[in-house]
Amino acid sequence: MTLLTLFSVIIRANDIKFPPELIWWVNEIKKGNKNIAIEDFILTEHKTERIDRNYADHQNNRRLIYPVFMRWNYSGDYVAYLDFYSIQLIRQLSGKYRIINTGDDTEVLLIADKNKNVFYIDGFGIFYGLDAIQWLNDNILIGVGVLIGDNSIDLLIYEYKINEDTIEIKKYCYRNAFSIEVWHLLKLKWFEQRPDYFEIK
Repeated sequence: MTLLTLFSVIIRANDIKFPPELIWWVNEIKKGNKNIAIEDFILTEHKTERIDRNYADHQNNRRLIYPVFMRWNYSGDYVAYLDFYSIQLIRQLSGKYRIINTGDDTEVLLIADKNKNVFYIDGFGIFYGLDAIQWLNDNILIGVGVLIGDNSIDLLIYEYKINEDTIEIKKYCYRNAFSIEVWHLLKLKWFEQRPDYFEIK
């Protein structure tokens, strides 16, 4: 291995900070491909967007309706929320809830202040999105998800770093992780890991 190659591997291995609360996702993807490792994800996008902390869209605020979907940071001054536009929780006879999507499958990540005033929105298309989110610390949110290709699945890790007036976004990708058929056998959505609360088909 050349020095340049070794240096590149070290940079890649140290670049992704991953919360231990999402290790279950790593364990699940390894069921589809045991060779996957966090350090093998490649940075594919790095951008900074401005945020407006005075932004108050009451329509978006009303979308933060299910506390079980909320992920508060450690200080309790930010909340992240995965919204599916037309989602409803329907209580079953078992006492658990079934997730019903009454619209399309489009996902939106919302980040709000402690008063649930949304100040950042990231949208995803029908072929990609987030499986789960977790705060790394008070200002960094990590999201994990997939990109659905024609014949294979790419895995994605997002890092959202909140600054005073901007949010810095890094996207990492592991290409061709496994086939779509294998993906359908895995339980990658965070609510699929909560049989105590959700009734999954």
